[in-house]
Amino acid sequence: MAGRKSVNRVRQEDVAQMAGVAISTVSRVFNNPNRINPQTAERVRDAAKVLGYTVKSANPMPEGNPHRTHGLLMLVVKDTADGTASQILKGAQAAALESNRSVGIMETGQSVKRSGQMLDTLTDNVDGVILATDQIDVGTIQRISRKLPLVVLNRPVEQVRSVVPNPLIGVSRTLLLLQRYNLHSIVYVSSLKDSWANRSRWESLRMLAHGMGFSIRQIGAVSPSVEGGFQAAIALEGMLPDVIIAFNDVIASGIVLRLAADGIDVPGRTSVVGFDNSLTAPVVSPALTTIRIPRAQLGQVGVQMLLGESGSVSLNLRDARFLSSLAEHGLTARLHDSSSWLDDEKLITEIHTSLVVRGSVGAKLS
Repeated sequence: MAGRKSVNRVRQEDVAQMAGVAISTVSRVFNNPNRINPQTAERVRDAAKVLGYTVKSANPMPEGNPHRTHGLLMLVVKDTADGTASQILKGAQAAALESNRSVGIMETGQSVKRSGQMLDTLTDNVDGVILATDQIDVGTIQRISRKLPLVVLNRPVEQVRSVVPNPLIGVSRTLLLLQRYNLHSIVYVSSLKDSWANRSRWESLRMLAHGMGFSIRQIGAVSPSVEGGFQAAIALEGMLPDVIIAFNDVIASGIVLRLAADGIDVPGRTSVVGFDNSLTAPVVSPALTTIRIPRAQLGQVGVQMLLGESGSVSLNLRDARFLSSLAEHGLTARLHDSSSWLDDEKLITEIHTSLVVRGSVGAKLS
């Protein structure tokens, strides 16, 4: 019995280390080997044999083995009520179905301790995790990633595969739109000040705005809520800039609502831009111009990386030409030189943003 017990303790990470492959590759060899190079699959099986790692069946939900994973991937989010999680889930499910997997969703809430505990429970119960919450510390993420295939969305984590939005295209198109309306001064309303999302958005705006001749400053941080938008609007009413760009659409919506309540016309007195293209953006009046974060694509690429695929993202011809134009003017080099989020580019896949133009941006009334 002692020898049998020792065999059961052999994990996929042990096999991966001996075979010199990723944990996700080991998982796919035993669950979906059709897309694995035959030589790689043979090396993994040989390592598993040496270590005594066995899988009773490659079929999902085998009888009599409650500890076997069931072709299930888990999307872990902080909150399912804001619409963001559903967009990520849609893309993740589409990619998972191609490999005969399914995707569940787990809401961790606001507690950092509880979030880490909930993540620990998944180690022996799912094939992999797509992590889309910032409530779990880096140490815990790195520890779990050594036991279980894991991909982080929306922020880079050292030594862990990540899928992040690159603000470059969305921000650049926003600034070009502002130039068209002869708008020059920008205030960025920050939130979640220590978050990677806030830092990357501000850094992109700051560097590109300076390169294109805008004046720009930052206020906050405010709560990422409608109330946070109210606070920002009140703080700015005495010295309105040409444009207010908020950390997210919810804050931007609060700004529009508060300005309207005080009789300040948007965009006649000041234009307002959000980030995300969330469900709130088209609902307020005027509807929000917003920098779109492609959440469904984040989920899709996250699952592809989780299953051992490249997760590479190709640009459409229009965006490729736009990037070339920015590079000719030195703007992409300026941004890259100032960026600290691409230190380990081999583990990071970037998803490009875009601009959705609505009524909250326009010419100022004379």
